[in-house]
Amino acid sequence: MYAAQHAGPAHVAAVAALVLLYILPALAAWICRKYTEQPKVGDTAPHAVMSAASRLSRVSQVVLFLAFGSTCAAQMSSGDVELSLLKITISVYNHAEVSPEALATAEHRAEQIFRRAGIAAVWAHCRVSEAEAPRDQMCGEPLSPAHLALRILPQSMSAHFNFSDTTFGAAMLSPEGTGYYSYVFQDRVEQLARDSHANRSEILGHVAAHEIGHLLLGSNAHSQMGIMCANWYGRQLRSAAMGTLLFTPQESQLIRAKLLSWTRQEEALRSSANSSLK
Repeated sequence: MYAAQHAGPAHVAAVAALVLLYILPALAAWICRKYTEQPKVGDTAPHAVMSAASRLSRVSQVVLFLAFGSTCAAQMSSGDVELSLLKITISVYNHAEVSPEALATAEHRAEQIFRRAGIAAVWAHCRVSEAEAPRDQMCGEPLSPAHLALRILPQSMSAHFNFSDTTFGAAMLSPEGTGYYSYVFQDRVEQLARDSHANRSEILGHVAAHEIGHLLLGSNAHSQMGIMCANWYGRQLRSAAMGTLLFTPQESQLIRAKLLSWTRQEEALRSSANSSLK
């Protein structure tokens, strides 16, 4: 403090120039490496950048934030291909006859949850009886790790599963941990919404994301936090209402790695098939 008070204008200017030209860029580069490093497929760049920027803003001035932002942009450009959203298609069978408006709200919430994990969810609305008119063309496509099915069941159908009244859905997995079919028990979703004074469409969207998450993550996917938490209490419901009940970074990484691996295998098969036809 004493030195700063008694330093001449030229000295102060020189120190300021040194800080701006050398110290800030070096510090910004270090922060980029520490908080936005992307060594693994599946890291979600939006999360990484937002987290680093949030920590930075608490301890720096605007000039440091600007230096950090520009340096990070340069360092992250090489990973743009890996950071693109991976796509999944979800065929929805609305046996419970949830209204189109409520279903759209639920799908939007689930879509946001997946997007925060680096996944773009596309919904295909499929008919549940032969009497209905044909729906989306994707409904006729075979299921795969990137094309899953979600059935929303009324009480008359969910009762056949013989689960407890506090179970809101199910995912069918093989002993190897693979599967394509998930279910949501709409009557229990509505009961939870009434008991917790929550929006039932929001609850439906979160339960759907949870069950689809089981298909994407495989066996033993329950966690102690986030959307894959096995039991939802007041804290989880409050997080859901705020839009912060999400996949953890580790879960997001696993999902993206699985989808990316399958996508590359499919591309290799198509390339091989095309080559054999030439």
